[in-house]
Amino acid sequence: LGDYSASYRLYTSILNTAISEEKWDIYYFTQVNRYYLFLIINNAIYLSTGFQGAINYGKDIKLFSDAFLDELNYEMGKLDIKKLYYELPYDIKNKYAFLKTFSNFNYDNYYELIKNKYQIEKDYFKKIISFTLSKFDKVKLDMLEMEKFIYENMILFDVFDENKTYIKISIMSWFKSYIDEISKDEYSTSNIFSNREYTLTVQDVILMTKTFEKDDINYFDILVNKREIPFEETNDLEKYLYKNTGIYEEIFGTVLEGSDILLWTSFNKEIKNLISIAPYFVKCNDCKLKVIDFVCEMLDVNFTVLDRIALIKKWIDIADVKKASPIIEKWFEKEYNNFIDEYVNFIDEQVKQVAYHIKISYIEAIGGLLCEVSKKDNYISEIISNIIINGDSLVFNSIKNIYPVLNDDARKIYDNNHNIVDIFELMERGYENNLPIDCNEEEIIAKFLSDVLYKKQNNLNKSQETILSSEDEKITKIAIYMYIKKFPFEFTKKYATISDEYDFLLNIDAFEYEKFKIDWLYSYSDDLINKIKDNEKQREIVITAICSNGLNCKKEEQDKLFKILVEFNNIK
Repeated sequence: LGDYSASYRLYTSILNTAISEEKWDIYYFTQVNRYYLFLIINNAIYLSTGFQGAINYGKDIKLFSDAFLDELNYEMGKLDIKKLYYELPYDIKNKYAFLKTFSNFNYDNYYELIKNKYQIEKDYFKKIISFTLSKFDKVKLDMLEMEKFIYENMILFDVFDENKTYIKISIMSWFKSYIDEISKDEYSTSNIFSNREYTLTVQDVILMTKTFEKDDINYFDILVNKREIPFEETNDLEKYLYKNTGIYEEIFGTVLEGSDILLWTSFNKEIKNLISIAPYFVKCNDCKLKVIDFVCEMLDVNFTVLDRIALIKKWIDIADVKKASPIIEKWFEKEYNNFIDEYVNFIDEQVKQVAYHIKISYIEAIGGLLCEVSKKDNYISEIISNIIINGDSLVFNSIKNIYPVLNDDARKIYDNNHNIVDIFELMERGYENNLPIDCNEEEIIAKFLSDVLYKKQNNLNKSQETILSSEDEKITKIAIYMYIKKFPFEFTKKYATISDEYDFLLNIDAFEYEKFKIDWLYSYSDDLINKIKDNEKQREIVITAICSNGLNCKKEEQDKLFKILVEFNNIK
């Protein structure tokens, strides 16, 4: 694996034997594989030399000898892959007509795929119930047949697009239709369901990891949308995760060189795809923790701290990972210690300041992640508490998000050396009822709201509408905080009209029903809903809005609205 020059010479040896023994089927597949390998080698050279080499590996890397490249280019320059099938003996072409697929780059298959994809969408919108093999299952059947052949002949390479693209389009088309069929079953008012021949398997997940790009992963997330997807091969997927994370740690745990770099490039992409897809299907918490630890420790300089955090949050949110705090704490400690060592050793003051701000932002982000996860685990970090107790002033600017995980002694020291000025830190600690005694909540909130109100009252132009929309989201969070914390009306009325939602929560007597938006309710917590229920005017506005517009929402939104309606009407 990864030793492409040895692989090429092995194919050449097999080719010569096939010619001498007139085994034309072997000859054909060997030529196809050798051609694909030729493309892979050229791609590897492109990625490892010049500007691309500097981006990907930090320097220009010479992977192959000049003698080998001369041999390769001479031999492959004589091969026309599109004519290869037509040069076979007649009896071979007659017996194995499907071989044409591998020299025409799946054009015929693409045509059939697009035709079936169109039929799938037409059937779905017409709500056609199939009692035979459905079109979307036909797409998967064709894909499985092609995939079997591709795997048997080792031609699903990471950098060769033709076969990858066909498999990817097939599996994504089938999966989208599969999701639609599941939704159709969920919303069906009859007892008739379509007969799905195929379900999602671990084989499908593996194909996704080998063919998907980042945009495909994003589209997959949109399709799933936290929906419960039937998946019966969880144990096999978990074994596959254990195996592949273990292989990565074993093979790529040291400095790489030569062919190992090529192998790493392909495997690195696949395992990131695997980890991005798997949280929807993994059940074992030990396996989940293994993945979290792997993401924290994965050796890959291009895998940024922020990208790692985003992936961990995805697992925490979707896979409901429990007891992950110690793993993230260990990661925080490691990054913090590395920062201290690097910061002390910098000589150039300008470089030192740049490195300081970059690294501090990473430590703060990891700290924020630990704070978020620790709430779920009810976890106190003795390691980070000791950092505070030992009085290292470097950490005070980056530690604000991690206050909830400190022990009592560390919290006292922290409060003596840190002033709360950020409104979101204020609300976070306010909800936990652990604000410092000398913290002036109204002063901090007043400063923020006064600035926003000034902007809104000064006729901002359209180019600033996006900014205002973002500010409205912040205003809503602040309004909810003040509503739950029961701020005095004498204070909250100063900022009336700053936003419609603010007025609904804090200035209800002057609020007009027509300005109420039902989608406000979707993000409201149970605690906030209960408090709104106790206000007669707010309760009546909510009930009227749900009765008038509740049926125009999505099913999951209707479920929440119905629950609110039942509670507000005291229906038992």
